[in-house]
Amino acid sequence: PFTGAHDALLPKFGPLFYEGDIVKVSSIAVRSTISNVLAEIEVQDISEAKDSFGVLVWSRELPEGNGVASMSELSAIEYQTYQASHFLTSVNGVGEGQINVCNEGGDIEIGDHISTSSVLGKGKCYDGFDTRLVVARAIEAVDWSQEINSIKTIACIYMCG
Repeated sequence: PFTGAHDALLPKFGPLFYEGDIVKVSSIAVRSTISNVLAEIEVQDISEAKDSFGVLVWSRELPEGNGVASMSELSAIEYQTYQASHFLTSVNGVGEGQINVCNEGGDIEIGDHISTSSVLGKGKCYDGFDTRLVVARAIEAVDWSQEINSIKTIACIYMCG
């Protein structure tokens, strides 16, 4: 399988977030090379947003010392400040994987586009034509009348880039 992911920083103190949630960039924390920046992210909170970064895969404590390549130019104090306030995360941007969706946009068919919803971090079926709003394409259908919950994790192809 192919999945392209970005490293990022997620504040430890903020809204709850879950693996599979859609996130956006809040700022650029570190610019180490022309090919390597490290973004600070937050959970996406706007329906049909064009600024989505990808889908949260995992989050963990920043390692002791400085084991993050994009942060290698930071001083020990700068790194420790990030260690106290942020998690290191991985965010999927392209390839296949899974995404959290809600019933806000109705049933989802295989091939439907997924955009952000008004439910924090969750996607919805998107029938519009603005590709800037597309986070993923569903490769699994959801018939919400058959579901117990209004949120589900489904297989998808990420299209955030």
